[in-house]
Amino acid sequence: MMNRQRSRHTPVLVIGYSRIGNIRHIVEKLIDFKVKNIYVAIDHSRNSEINRHQKTLVGELRNLASTNGCNIQVWLREKNHGVGAGIISALDWFFKMNKLGIVLEDDLEFEDSFLDFCEQG
Repeated sequence: MMNRQRSRHTPVLVIGYSRIGNIRHIVEKLIDFKVKNIYVAIDHSRNSEINRHQKTLVGELRNLASTNGCNIQVWLREKNHGVGAGIISALDWFFKMNKLGIVLEDDLEFEDSFLDFCEQG
């Protein structure tokens, strides 16, 4: 069942680090699937090239938000927190602003029906 016609108001958090293309792809899919509130938490990289790509991605996401009429909030950390603390702090950040939501990591592939399933719970 495809629900691309209606807006989705359940917020979605995308947690990422160095897979910049994956993060961009997931956010573009969420926009295509009409998600209105997208949050992206990116852990800082000590690698200067990855860090430069992360900063470029933040600008791209701002442009996507303004051209697609959705809300994209990005938290690009200023220091590296690592896998455990990075995920926990991203969840804390997201759930301080939202009572509920869908959480995705940057290496997932999903379809619109997955969002339908998550919204049923």
